[in-house]
Formats: sequence, C-alpha cells, structure tokens
Amino acid sequence: YNASVTPKIDRIHFKIIPEGTTQWLNFQKSKLDILPLPKDEFSNAIAASGELKPELVSNNIKLMTGDSNIYWWFAFNMKHPILGKNKKVRLAIASAINRNEFIKLFTNNTGRLAGSLYPPGIFGFNENQKSPFNYDLNKAKEYLKQAGFAEGAGLPEFVFDLRSNDTVARQIGEFFQNEMKKIGIKVKIIPNTFAKFLEKLKQDQLQIFFDGWSLDYPDSENILTLLSSKNLPPGPNHSSFQNTEFDQLFSITETMENNEQKRKHLERMDALFQEELPWILLYYKRDYVLYHNHVKNFEPLATKLFNFFKYLDIDKH
Repeated sequence: YNASVTPKIDRIHFKIIPEGTTQWLNFQKSKLDILPLPKDEFSNAIAASGELKPELVSNNIKLMTGDSNIYWWFAFNMKHPILGKNKKVRLAIASAINRNEFIKLFTNNTGRLAGSLYPPGIFGFNENQKSPFNYDLNKAKEYLKQAGFAEGAGLPEFVFDLRSNDTVARQIGEFFQNEMKKIGIKVKIIPNTFAKFLEKLKQDQLQIFFDGWSLDYPDSENILTLLSSKNLPPGPNHSSFQNTEFDQLFSITETMENNEQKRKHLERMDALFQEELPWILLYYKRDYVLYHNHVKNFEPLATKLFNFFKYLDIDKH
C-alpha cells in the first residue's frame, strides 16, 4: 500500500443496474468494464471445468477469482423470549437448514461453507473448525422436542425479515420458510426496503434475518465488534449477543499484535460464539469478477480492500 500513489485515470463511472441480466448484457456490449458475475448469469460465463468459457476468452475477457472479505449467516435476536433464551430451539433451526443446498442455489456452489467466525485470510481462521450442528432433520426434530415444542407445537409463528424486496431476498426468505416447515416451525416473511430493514436493525425489532458483513479492514477486530455488548443496537451487534467472557477477551485482543497468545484468545472467542449460536454461519463469499482486457492493474482480490481503484488503468490502444 502506498498512499502517495496518484490515480492513473481521471474518473470512474459507477452504474447502478439492479437486474443481473441487464448487467450481463451491458458488459457484453462493453458498456461496463468490470462486472462481478451475477448469480443467474454464472452458467453463461463459466464452463463446467470452472474456467471462463472459450468464447469469452476469444473476446478478450478475463476472469479473476478468489476469497472475498464478505460472508453471510442467518441471525437470531438473542433478546427474543424463545429464540434467544432456548438454545435447543436455535439448534433445531440450524440443524434443519441444508446449507450446502443454500450455497448451491444462491452462489452456484461458489460459496465456501463457513465453520469459523473468522473468514479465510483473517488471522484466527481455522479451516478445520466445524459447526456445532449438521443438516439432520431427525436431530432437528429431537432438539425441538427437547426444547419443549415437539413437532413445533406451542411455538408462535416466527418472523423472518427480508433485507430488501428484490427477487433474491424473497427467494432466501422462502428457502428459510420451507426448511422450517419440514420440522413444524411456522415462519412469516416480511418484505422490506433496505432502508426499512436497516431501521429495524437499529431499533432491535427483528427476530430472524439474513445478515452478513464486508470487512472494512482485514483484521479479526472488525468481525468481533459485531458481537461485542458495547455495540448493541443501534450499533452493529444486530443479534444483541451478550457474553461476559467474550467481551473480556475482545477488550484484550482488539489492540494485540497477531501472535500465538492472540490466536488462543481468538479460538476461545470462536468457541464461545459456536456454543451460544447467535448466528447460523452459511458461507464465505468467493468472488468471480469479469473484466475486459483493456483494464489494467486490476487486483482487488489480493488486498481484500477497496483502495484498488486508484491503481486501475485503461489501455487506450
């Protein structure tokens, strides 16, 4: 990183195009230089081998792939009298979600199943960390029975708030609703504008929701702050998670250099998180980005930051 680097191009135009198909068509017509590959256009660009299709290569289009700084989960409001207070209910819900199917449906199998609180590339990440649950409907039903709600009897209808009112958000809500139906849990889907969703987050009004994070900087502190009781709503601790030992370790580690002692603390915090289960970790996002050959110095995935724009250049020949 060199703060004194002078940008090589005069301006960058960002186009807001909601629909993936329209994005794809604009990119093919060279009206866009760079395109994060839309989910529904994946098969149009990527061959079964995982490589860029030959016709795109012949048109001087390139593909960059790699781990991103973004990951996603289903979140519980830990202040909810049932969801937050009855861990067996949370385990039942987690065990009823086919996360591999979710990754297939919503990422074209490009997402990486998440098991650790820390994503790949972040100090503390443990690729061998396993979730405290697996997809197992029988076990989910048993957890529900142990919680005192056999086959969902006695449970209220839970509310799942959507992050927006677009097609993908609705599909995610319906996926969750259908998974819960298999074990007798009723779910009501509430559509929102993104602004309304954020307002509900800040006011601690949600019960269950799809949430995620794009790291502002590549350090575990930026993740752990999402679970610190110092950051309860309207702060970024959207689940209202509170754990005294977690908070104590966070206060110790947030200014520590990366070393083995810090790694042990991070492992313990991950264990506390897994034990309490405020989130059902889903997947770490992997980037598939297309760009035209005339774009030079395009290296966003190597830094996991958003300062790469000043290095971009355009071959005008």
